[in-house]
Amino acid sequence: MKHLFPIVVGVIVAVIAGWSLVAPTPTTAAELYQDRCTRCHALPDVSRYPASEIPQLIDYMRRANGARVVVSDKDAQTIADYLMAQAR
Repeated sequence: MKHLFPIVVGVIVAVIAGWSLVAPTPTTAAELYQDRCTRCHALPDVSRYPASEIPQLIDYMRRANGARVVVSDKDAQTIADYLMAQAR
């Protein structure tokens, strides 16, 4: 029994640590943008871009930079709509 104690404690610590690493599911477009895009880079100042360029920028990142793994088609559209509303 004495030998099992470190193993049990290790499992408990691993489970608790795992729970703290699980991020909540984004519920708003702003949260989705922050969650998905910050996985690869810092968030840009979208006011620097015309709204008409946002969909092409997102498409480029998904195609050329491999973000398609992180950003689904549906997420990309949601993020594009959100950013176009924020852009100049």
